[in-house]
Amino acid sequence: LTSLRTWLAEFNVPAIVPLGRWFFPPLPRRDLGLYFVVGKPLVLPKIADPSPQQLEEYHAKYVQALVSLFDRNKGYFGYEHAQLTVM
Repeated sequence: LTSLRTWLAEFNVPAIVPLGRWFFPPLPRRDLGLYFVVGKPLVLPKIADPSPQQLEEYHAKYVQALVSLFDRNKGYFGYEHAQLTVM
């Protein structure tokens, strides 16, 4: 599956599978809740040519902020025991 995604990416074609309504999949299903929360902005410097170490550092900060936002709000939506896995 990864090789197919890579091959499609060469042609700027996203390898996604939209799920939702049968007649127009991008629309969300009505029988499922759609929740979103907004956290504090993550202030990062603008770096024209970041090094790999800088990319890893700021990506780690982003992931930590995302996991923290999820953990703070998951109980409001009935997912107290859920864990967010970022791959």
